[in-house]
Amino acid sequence: MQFRAAAICAMANYLIFFGPGIVRDARQRRDVTARRRRFEMQTREAEAEALHRCAICGATEVTDPNLEFRVARNGEEYCLPHLSQAKATT
Repeated sequence: MQFRAAAICAMANYLIFFGPGIVRDARQRRDVTARRRRFEMQTREAEAEALHRCAICGATEVTDPNLEFRVARNGEEYCLPHLSQAKATT
């Protein structure tokens, strides 16, 4: 009986001393995980959007990763196959 009381007191002292740090670390870990998930979802959405789009054919680097794009004097973007047509219109 005395051994149980001593063991309970020892565990209670441990939890009183280290408990707040353990709880704080668990909350911080949860918050970091939530922020990481939110960040990964935002980056996945951003990857789906095209950065370049040909003004003539509408091709993007998402639809054809091998295409190269140039900006003409009129400020429009064109893929290399249609760049000559852009020069004719300016």
